Amino acid sequence: MTLGALPAILKAYPRNPAVQWVITSHFLVYAGGAAVCGRLGDLYGLKRVMLCVLGIALCGSLLSATTSGLAFMIVGRGMQGLAGALVPLSYGVVRRSLPQARIPLAVSIVAVSATVTSSVGLLVGGVVVDHFHWRAIFWVSATLAVLALAACASWVPAVPGQRGAGKLDLVGGVLLVPGISMLMYAVMRAKATGWSDHGTLALLGAGALVLAVWLRYELRHENPMIDLRLLKRRQVALGNAAMALLCLGALQYPQVMSILLQQPAGSGQGFGLSATAAGMLQLPVMVLYLVGGPWSGYLSTRHGPRVATVAGAALLCVGWSALLLEHRNLVFLVGMDYVQALGLAVLFAAIPNLIVEDVPADRVSEATGVLSVVRSVSLAVGSQLVGFVMAGTTIAFPAGGAVRYPAPGAYVGAFGTIAGLCLLLLLVGITLPRRARAGRSGGVPAAAQRPRA
Repeated sequence: MTLGALPAILKAYPRNPAVQWVITSHFLVYAGGAAVCGRLGDLYGLKRVMLCVLGIALCGSLLSATTSGLAFMIVGRGMQGLAGALVPLSYGVVRRSLPQARIPLAVSIVAVSATVTSSVGLLVGGVVVDHFHWRAIFWVSATLAVLALAACASWVPAVPGQRGAGKLDLVGGVLLVPGISMLMYAVMRAKATGWSDHGTLALLGAGALVLAVWLRYELRHENPMIDLRLLKRRQVALGNAAMALLCLGALQYPQVMSILLQQPAGSGQGFGLSATAAGMLQLPVMVLYLVGGPWSGYLSTRHGPRVATVAGAALLCVGWSALLLEHRNLVFLVGMDYVQALGLAVLFAAIPNLIVEDVPADRVSEATGVLSVVRSVSLAVGSQLVGFVMAGTTIAFPAGGAVRYPAPGAYVGAFGTIAGLCLLLLLVGITLPRRARAGRSGGVPAAAQRPRA
């Protein structure tokens, strides 16, 4: 919702460069907090940590809604970002509360719900800003947090934690968040400053150094905050690689499609649609998500998440390869956009199922929290990658004034880059280990029965 309200916030605080932190603070906390809160849930009880996270997010919403100072609003937005941990915590509840045969579909529902409602939030934010003051979005988010708190307290089962597993690794938790945050901020900052900026390079180096120290410390710790040895499992490692490739490439489609659909037709490439018309063409994507997610869960239940991953990656390859060859016909463009959107929906559900299936039950929230970190960092890097390709070749359009638009070759480069990444994703899916069909025996998969690495 805040993204939808960003133009209004910029008008409220003109010429204040700190406004970007209204968005940045949320994403930094989201990226760094998901894995740590997931692990805390595994240790101290998933429901308890979910209630704490929702309570902090509620306080952040109220702070942002009631303060007039930009600094306090930024703090409130950071507190809201901690709610990103709800997704890995939910995966943990699903794994430890349901019979095995129902887990893949339930994981798919959680994954698709998070994706669809994020898109809905952008639309809701625009509607709220158009009819009320822009601060009303924080009252809406506070109301949603209260409803979520009531639902969690009433219906989420009290899954016990694993406090007897050992002493809490505070150092591992403390080192991870700033390391990830500095790395993420360096990538986001590079959009404005470029990669040659000394401040950006310093942030990148500092983040990498902190993460290197954290990595060394966690590998030596008897009971680490994040068990990196889990990442050595073949299916877990390939699942994280699949998520990275998905975010680097196919998940950058809004950046490419929105520009292509709205670019003036007379510029040599584009369709000249309004922002509203371009957005309307994307509405069926939500329906495809609602169909593709449960279908992915069905495939994972019957044949295992490997089959679902390969199916989703194959749809992405078809859609983006076709767009590479033909992207001047609007009907064909939108049709292939929907094909790749269906592939995205399938993969949104299949990749978390790869992780949930392969790790011990008491480490699911931690492992899927790491997956959230991979997603956040890869999305930021992918935005830079695709933006660099799109900006490589531009053309001037006299009717557009001083604005320069991507040339036809830039779109070919972007489509080719994304199609290549989708092909790599398909190869990763094919390389995944074959499993016995999930749900046949109703038991826990063999991978989950093995002792921890």
